[in-house]
Amino acid sequence: MWFIGYVPKEDLVTGIWLGNNDNCPTLGSSSQAARLWGKYMREFVD
Repeated sequence: MWFIGYVPKEDLVTGIWLGNNDNCPTLGSSSQAARLWGKYMREFVD
């Protein structure tokens, strides 16, 4: 699953992908990807 977000103030687009390269089911969710994106961006932008 993908989550791609944009921070207008920084003019920055960042994407996160959660998945497996061997076609096995992924146990995550899109909300989990969004939380990880938010955590990363808070550390990067602040």
